Amino acid sequence: MKKILTLITALLIAFASAEEKEKDKDKWDVSKPPGPKKSAVLDVNRGTWLSLDVSPDGRKVVFDMLGDLYLLDIDGGQATSLTSGMEWDMQPVFSPDGKRIAFTSDRGGGDNIWLMNLAEGEKSAKALTEEKFRLLNQPAWDPSGTHVAARKHFTGTRSLGAGEIWAFHVDGGSGVQITKRKNDQLDLGEPAFSPDGKYLYYSKDATGGDRFEYNKDPNKGIYAIERLDRQSGEIERVLKGAGGAIAPRPSPDGRYLAFVRRVRGKTNLMLLDLKDGSERLLYDGLDRDMQETWAIHGVYPRFDWMPDSQALVFWAQGQIWSLAVAPGSQPRNIPFQIKTERQIGEAVRFPVQVAPDSFKVKSIRHPVSSPSGGTVAFEALGKIWVKKGDSLPRQLTDDIGHEANPIFSGESQLIYTHWTDQGLGSIKRVGLDGSNPRLLASEGRFGDLAVSPDGRYLVYQRLGRSSLFDRRHTAASGLYLTDLVEGDTRRLNENGRLPHFGKQPNIVFFNNGSQPTKLVSLNLETGESHEVAEGEMVNTILLSPDEKHLALGEGFKLFVTPFVPTGRTQSVAAGSKALPLQTVSTEVGAYFPSWSSSSVLNWNVGPTYWTYAPATKSKSELDLGWTVSLDTPGASSKVALVGGKVVTMKGDEVLENGVVLIEDDRITAVGGEDTPVPADAFQLDCTGKTVLPGLIDVHWHGSFSDQHVFPEVNYTGLSSLSFGVTTLHDPSNDTASVFTARELQMVGDLLAPRVFSTGTILYGAKAPGYFAEVNGLEDALGHLKRLKAWGAISVKSYNQPRRDQRQQILEAARQTQMMVVPEGGSLLQHNLTMVVDGHTGLEHALPVANIYDDVVGLWSRTEVGYTPTLGVAYGGIWGENFWYVETDVWDDERLNRFVPQDVLDPDARRRMVAPDEEYNHFNTARGAAQLAERGVRVNLGAHGQREGLAAHWELWMLEQGGMTPHQALRCGTLNGARYLGMDADLGSLEKGKLADIIVVDGDPLANIRESKNVQYTLQGGKVYEADSMKRIGPGGGVEPRLWWR
Repeated sequence: MKKILTLITALLIAFASAEEKEKDKDKWDVSKPPGPKKSAVLDVNRGTWLSLDVSPDGRKVVFDMLGDLYLLDIDGGQATSLTSGMEWDMQPVFSPDGKRIAFTSDRGGGDNIWLMNLAEGEKSAKALTEEKFRLLNQPAWDPSGTHVAARKHFTGTRSLGAGEIWAFHVDGGSGVQITKRKNDQLDLGEPAFSPDGKYLYYSKDATGGDRFEYNKDPNKGIYAIERLDRQSGEIERVLKGAGGAIAPRPSPDGRYLAFVRRVRGKTNLMLLDLKDGSERLLYDGLDRDMQETWAIHGVYPRFDWMPDSQALVFWAQGQIWSLAVAPGSQPRNIPFQIKTERQIGEAVRFPVQVAPDSFKVKSIRHPVSSPSGGTVAFEALGKIWVKKGDSLPRQLTDDIGHEANPIFSGESQLIYTHWTDQGLGSIKRVGLDGSNPRLLASEGRFGDLAVSPDGRYLVYQRLGRSSLFDRRHTAASGLYLTDLVEGDTRRLNENGRLPHFGKQPNIVFFNNGSQPTKLVSLNLETGESHEVAEGEMVNTILLSPDEKHLALGEGFKLFVTPFVPTGRTQSVAAGSKALPLQTVSTEVGAYFPSWSSSSVLNWNVGPTYWTYAPATKSKSELDLGWTVSLDTPGASSKVALVGGKVVTMKGDEVLENGVVLIEDDRITAVGGEDTPVPADAFQLDCTGKTVLPGLIDVHWHGSFSDQHVFPEVNYTGLSSLSFGVTTLHDPSNDTASVFTARELQMVGDLLAPRVFSTGTILYGAKAPGYFAEVNGLEDALGHLKRLKAWGAISVKSYNQPRRDQRQQILEAARQTQMMVVPEGGSLLQHNLTMVVDGHTGLEHALPVANIYDDVVGLWSRTEVGYTPTLGVAYGGIWGENFWYVETDVWDDERLNRFVPQDVLDPDARRRMVAPDEEYNHFNTARGAAQLAERGVRVNLGAHGQREGLAAHWELWMLEQGGMTPHQALRCGTLNGARYLGMDADLGSLEKGKLADIIVVDGDPLANIRESKNVQYTLQGGKVYEADSMKRIGPGGGVEPRLWWR
């Protein structure tokens, strides 16, 4: 019997062990992410943004560099590695007895606090905290050694939030709160205990309001230092005022507080005498602090006192220094040398076909089913289409302009909205065969529609002002009712959206508000209104026509739950347990949900259309897409650019008096002046001009539509094309809008650069309609498949808080053959993990003013690109503002033609004048030039700051950083093409590539500021006079009609 029990016990243990191993197999390890890797050997003696601490005996310094921890003798020398690997360790601090260190690490998935025994080494590392969302950093030991304080990160609807200081006992527990944040956007951090443990010092954003703002003025003071009395709970403001006060470090004897302050462009190490309140400067050569940007990892790297309180040890100018606090002392260098081998992931990048001969229409919007379910109507390519059964879609009308928002009125009629820039908006009703058209409303811009079950009432959304549209008839937006029998019209609600009807023709339901979104009912006869349901993270709530079910849109997914009338507001959420909740969408999510009149739920993702019947729990899908040919019948067109300076971007090749020949949309020859020119070619005399590849803006932003209505002429796209931007990549835009714009541009109905995009960002903050939950590879795959279904070539991982989430998105990209362009977010340490993990590139500037051998050496061994968006570079006044001061932007003739005056003037007329050192783009551009010199491909990304002109500002700022004009122009052409996998078609002037070309009046190789003088823009061989955007040569036509002029 005993043997049997022993055997059973052994089997149970083996089974449990196997189960644990299976769990471990599925657990994500940030130190061993999937994907190909390579080794990089670094040998450096200068590092970037090093956080350090001095041992209690004063003999050692522990510091971080590139995610590893090192131990160094106080006199310098070869640093000893304490940790190594792909996991990212930083901010080490000695315990009071010197036997352990606390540090921040993402080795558990996201940033948490870890402890390590120095005698045992890295194998003893153990997590002190295990947060999954409210992540932690900036550890500080209590003098007793019993607990560690750290900054805990809190976010609201913005991805970078505010901190609180929490304390964690070394023996375990979930921690206790010490300080309370003011809100979710004004930061607090950098904890430090007084030597007697009585006080906790910290820095905080002391500016007013409840929202974080970039580029506040440090001269007025942004941060202040406060201290908390841990006995009484009283808080005292210790330092504030001009230049701010950050990085508090009390001396071991309790006499002094060392801190950091900005003074006239310099970041200074300061000393406060806590007894008499006097302050004095110790050193004015620190690297620029991060007061003007998000700094959740600390506003300046941690530094420390020597145990005798006579000197400080700190990082600056890439090195570690010791400085006695006695007046007149000079800093002493503590040299270090680090030789290390790093594992780095290979960058994710895939080839993209820029101009196919045909394409499948994917951007399907507002699909709806007829009552019988036999017909589907939807909007694509700016028109309403009707599809019956398996037949190809048929265009409903031949009207000019854009159509949208179809709804069925009975089985055989459709109601929809219509827009032309000259005639403005209207609502029309027409038979499915195009018969009996009737105008139902006009003189406005219209959105969501609903018709009552008896066909009598039309409820519609009248939209307000938008810079994309004529402003007429936009004064009184909201939900409106038109009685289609009596003809009466009245406003129902100022802010409602998504109107729909239940069983009764006199009660309309609509959505209102956000966080929470509310479903509201309104009796059209009595005016009585009730809140029916609400959801905090829900962005859509729709009641079925039979009033039996609610459809909920949350987190890109669609759910159905029973509707139980109680007379009170029903709370709804994706995770609700109150009632049965059915997830009806697949892993790729849902867009444009609606109920058909037969209480069948409809939605789509790109071209795929789904229906779900709650009554039978049956689901079906239908492909609404079809193939559009882009071949143009008839004779081929030929164009010759003759006599200009041709900058091919093939190395340093420049052809004086060159010739570029084009047939249809491709380049057929590039050569010198003896190149034969076909007699039947349309010739452009380029004498005195420079011929360049079209500019590629890889980080472009701009609106193509407003609330799903598209203008016929988009001023942002038109102006960008006029300034020579022939291809754009928008790493954050409304998914359905931007891919509709892409397809409109492809078929020639939108005059704009070629459009590529990520669609909606994969947002790490909990904002309804944006938050993308990633808790594993399957989640990540679902998000990427969803966006690829619409036409995305890339995704933007936007401040996903944990590294494992970012790596999972990266692996999903490898599996779906997409690229990942993450938001830099002004977080240097996270930026560097993105480089190490092999993202396609890094979007936005590194937040530091200077980069050193470690960062340059590491990055240069990867294929990860860099798009610094200098116009909005972190850490100082934006580069954009420099050009408003330096040039008369408001008077630019082309901007005044292509941009509405009320859009141009607010930023351009009044100017922010400041010394050059207040503009951080000079530093960022210098760093970009350093990286480019070592082989990192730097790209042009203008961030949508000034309608095409800003692309040239980026070129000019790259030159300010030390690039030659030719190097800067390469960033705006070939580098961008390579970055996006488009270099087989774009980026250089070579036979076989697309004829996307600009002709510049002047010589930007001699004077880069002449780059903006674009005289002709060629896109796919079509020639436009840039100052009017009139097409000339083969297929020439009239100028676009500009509604704002």
